[in-house]
Amino acid sequence: MRIYNFQERPHLILSDNELLFRDSPDDTDVKRHAYKEIKKISFFHRYDTDHEPFIWMKVHMKDQHTPLLVQISMLNEPVEEVLEGIADVVAGKTEVKLPSKTWLNGVKTGNKVRKRVQLSVAVFLLSLPLIHHLFPPHINELKPGALNIKPLQSSGFCSNRAKAVYKTAKSESLEVIEYCGIFTTWQEDSRKTIPKRFLTTELSDLTFDDYILHAEEHIDKKAYSEAQTNIDQAIYLDPQSETPHILLAKIEDRQNRLDGAISHLKKALSLNPSSSRAHNFIAELYIDTNNIKEAQKHFETSLKFEQSAYVYASLAYTENELGLTDDAIRHYEKSLFEAPDDTYVLTELGLLYWQKHEFEKAAEKLQKAYELDPSDALAFLNFFEISLITSATVTKTHKEKFINEHRQDTKLMIIYDMLDIIALSIQNEDTEQALEAWRERYEGQYPDWSMREIRTWLDMAKLDIDHTQHVQSTIGFFIAQQQAYKIKHLELRP
Repeated sequence: MRIYNFQERPHLILSDNELLFRDSPDDTDVKRHAYKEIKKISFFHRYDTDHEPFIWMKVHMKDQHTPLLVQISMLNEPVEEVLEGIADVVAGKTEVKLPSKTWLNGVKTGNKVRKRVQLSVAVFLLSLPLIHHLFPPHINELKPGALNIKPLQSSGFCSNRAKAVYKTAKSESLEVIEYCGIFTTWQEDSRKTIPKRFLTTELSDLTFDDYILHAEEHIDKKAYSEAQTNIDQAIYLDPQSETPHILLAKIEDRQNRLDGAISHLKKALSLNPSSSRAHNFIAELYIDTNNIKEAQKHFETSLKFEQSAYVYASLAYTENELGLTDDAIRHYEKSLFEAPDDTYVLTELGLLYWQKHEFEKAAEKLQKAYELDPSDALAFLNFFEISLITSATVTKTHKEKFINEHRQDTKLMIIYDMLDIIALSIQNEDTEQALEAWRERYEGQYPDWSMREIRTWLDMAKLDIDHTQHVQSTIGFFIAQQQAYKIKHLELRP
C-alpha cells in the first residue's frame, strides 16, 4: 500500500485492490474505486495563470463517461515518486498509460523556458524607456529651413521636444510645428499658423498669467500702451479668457471712456457669464452712468457666484437707490454678517432703520459704527443725531473729543452746533439765543446735513402740540438757511 499526502492528510492511496482518493482537497472522506471498475488511467498537464505546471491523473471508469481527476503535482511527495508507486502497485490491475521521463522533463523544462522568455521580454520592455531617453534625437535633425528653433522640456513619452518656426506663403503669418522625439527620430506633434507679430510671444517662456501680471503693473503706473501690448499677448495665449477684456475695460475706465469700458466688459461676460469680477465691474460703471436698474441686475447675477460682503452691500446700495428698502436692509444685513465691522454698512443700515421708524435698531448700528471708528466725524454726527431721540447716549467726553479734533473745520462744526440746538428744542428748552448765535457765527455758510431723518421721527413723536411746534420751528430755521444758501448761490451762477 502506498499513501500520498496533501497538507498532511492522505489524498491518494494505492492498495492491492482499490484506488482511493479525495475528489477535492476540502473533502473529509476518500472515495474508493475497485480496479476492476476502472477502465484505464492516463495523465495530462496544464499550466495555471502563473504558468506553473499541474499534472493530473485521469481515471476512466467503466460505468461513466466523465473521467475522475486527481492532481498529483500538488502532493507532498515528488511527482516522480508518485508515478513510480502507480507503476509498482496499479500496473497489471488495470490499463495504465504512464508518462515517459521525456514527457515529464518536457513539462518542467517548457515551464522554465517559458519563464526565461517572459523574463527576457519583461527586461526588454522595461529597458525601452531607458534606451528611448538615453538616445534622444538631436535638435539639428529637425526639418530644415526653420527661422527659429526652441527646445522644450521633455514630457510624457517624448524623449525630447522642440518647437520650430517656418515661413508661409503669406508674409504676415508663420507656421509653428511642435516635435516629439521618439526612439532617436523627430515626430510631428502639432502644427499651427500664427500672426507674425506674435512670434516673440510664441517663443517666450512667459505664461498667460505672467502677461496679465505685467499688464496690471503697467495699468497701475498709467503705462497704458505697454499694458495693451501685454493684454494682446495674453489674448493670443488664451483667447477664451475673460480676464484680458476686464483689464481693457480698466484702461478705458481710467481714461473716462465709460462706453468703451462697458463694451469690453460685455465681451468678457460673453466669454464667461459666471465671472463675478466682470459683473461687479460693469455694475459699478452703470452706477457711474446713473443706470441703477442695470447695475442691480448685474450685482444680482454676481451674487450667484460670489456671496461676499462687497456684493451684498453693492446690491443693497442699488436697491436702496431704487426705493426697495426692505430688500436693501436684507442684503446689508447679509453683508454685515460677512464683515461685522464694516462701518459703511453699519451706517447705511442705521439710516435705513431710521427711515422705517425702527429707531432703536438705527441707534444700535450707528453707535457701533462710531465706536469702531471714533475719529470718523460723520460717524459721530450720525450717532449724535440718533441719540437725540433714542436711549443711545453721547457723553460729554464724546463731544469734547469731537470738538478738539474738528474745531477748525467749519463744515463739521456748523453741523455739530446745529444738532446741539435741535437737542435743546427736543428737550423743550428755549433756543432763541442759541439760534441767533449760530446765525452770527455761520453767516453765509451752508449746513450740509439731511433733515429727513429727524423730521421722520418728529412726524410720529408723541409730543404735545406746543413742544412739537417748537421742534418744528427749530428744524425749520435750519432748513430755511439751507434754502437761502441755495437760492443765493443759484443767482450767482453765470
